[in-house]
Amino acid sequence: MSRFTEFDFGITWLAAMFHRDWPNEGSEIDVLRAFLWDGQDPAAVQALRHDALRTLEGLTAGQIETLWLASIQGKFDFTGNLPSGREWMRVILEECKQWLQDRSEPKLGEVGSDSGFALGGEITETLTEFSHSGLMSHTAEALCDCAHNCSPDLALRFLLRIISSEGMSISNAQYATLLRLGEDLDYGEFLVSEVEDLVDPTLD
Repeated sequence: MSRFTEFDFGITWLAAMFHRDWPNEGSEIDVLRAFLWDGQDPAAVQALRHDALRTLEGLTAGQIETLWLASIQGKFDFTGNLPSGREWMRVILEECKQWLQDRSEPKLGEVGSDSGFALGGEITETLTEFSHSGLMSHTAEALCDCAHNCSPDLALRFLLRIISSEGMSISNAQYATLLRLGEDLDYGEFLVSEVEDLVDPTLD
């Protein structure tokens, strides 16, 4: 059994759309609405809503902003219409609600709803290890709080997105750990492997 997609999903997939040149595509909400296009998989929208709700319920505005800004590549200004990370999550939730309201709501299923709490200890250990490998201390703290207060699955996906976004070098042993955790969480083939190019054998 596997997730509904072989790739990333939820809030971290949305974060990947905020690449260095995203301002050329419009506002923050324009990018969100491009994600929520008419032909989008309803399960993808449900997963995004699920992540946004967990994040809003489990993290402070500052923690949300820390993880979001570390996960994207382009500039994202929490001012004006989006004065805080919590307000950004509320916007995502409202846009998902509007998208889903005239469509049959999908069920994520047992695998899709797996928050990874059975792996919480291992994932927290992995986050702690990466805190000694180049992650900013406030980012590492926000990731650990995400694992405890939102879900270990979401924290692990944020870690993978941050590694990719920041181009962090990782060791073979670290990559093997990420692969194993991804397999245990039934991630698709291309979620963890996105960071394979960042493996540096000299770090072992």
